[in-house]
Amino acid sequence: MQSADSDAEQLLPPTLHIPTPLLYSTCMSKQAGCNVWLKLENMQPTQSFKLRGVGTICTGALLERDAQRLVTAGDTNAALAVAYSARQLGVPATVFIPRGGQASAVRAKIELEGADIVEEGRSLREAYNAARAFVRECDGAVMIDTADDAAAIAGNATIVSEINIQLQRRKPAVIIAPVGSGGLLAGLITGMQQCLWQRVPVIAVETHNTNSAPSNDCRTAEPTVATCLLAGSVCPKALELSREHPVVPISVSEAMAVEACRRFLDDHHMLIEVAVRQH
Repeated sequence: MQSADSDAEQLLPPTLHIPTPLLYSTCMSKQAGCNVWLKLENMQPTQSFKLRGVGTICTGALLERDAQRLVTAGDTNAALAVAYSARQLGVPATVFIPRGGQASAVRAKIELEGADIVEEGRSLREAYNAARAFVRECDGAVMIDTADDAAAIAGNATIVSEINIQLQRRKPAVIIAPVGSGGLLAGLITGMQQCLWQRVPVIAVETHNTNSAPSNDCRTAEPTVATCLLAGSVCPKALELSREHPVVPISVSEAMAVEACRRFLDDHHMLIEVAVRQH
């Protein structure tokens, strides 16, 4: 006779993210003088890799903590992934955002997924603190926070396991990825270690104005088009893994980032964003 936990596990999907295509880019390959492949995470149900890590956390919250409500903060791709995951898992979601902010396309998508929006505080930090307080007072509510979360890193690592299969176990020369707070970077390194690609470097790219400052640096952020890459510091796990795996940090200008999106549209007929919250 199966336990209630086993029954619940059978009702949940194995993953909330989907395998994404690995597209060979003839244009980029000719320009770079080597084979270039594109891992199209923009084709996830929430148009972002965030669903891999967030979906893993949310599924675990139901299975391991019997979550009755999923809670997060911000009108970001991560919050959208929480809202999507909650709808897929059949539980409500509450997303806290600062008061008075300009309505964004991401917020509209969060609402479309059926999440409750609560405006609280004047900054994202205050909204986050309000979300934490709500979780403490609401029975069955679980805070979904992806910062340095082992489940999120494990979810992001599935990108590499898919690439390994799609390349038919051939080892790439390098992996290039954007870096903000470091969750994607930590996942990529974890996946590469699992595939025994310990010597394959990661080129971690961000714009000049999103270079992460040390945690005790209170500098004022410069204007940037890549707003979703803004982070006060890189998560500790990403820093730890980067000490044992080759990581090459590269920063580009705002103009280069925008031009890359324009060329991507010309070359591949796909419109992508510069890691920006849409307004």
